[in-house]
Amino acid sequence: PEKRLTLDGMKQRYSMEEKFRRELDDMIYMGRIQKSGDFYVNTAKGLIHVKVMNFLRNYLHLGGHQ
Repeated sequence: PEKRLTLDGMKQRYSMEEKFRRELDDMIYMGRIQKSGDFYVNTAKGLIHVKVMNFLRNYLHLGGHQ
């Protein structure tokens, strides 16, 4: 009902575990990763995505790159 939430308010309303699980499901659906037993493995498409994102982070000086 509120339009603004604090970080603690967000943590109370949203499950980070569920958010993470949905992100993984989306990456599987997009073909960037695949599940192999209990593990997740990058696909060729996923590796290309990583390279593009790292290039953009470096180019735009956004940090978070390796």
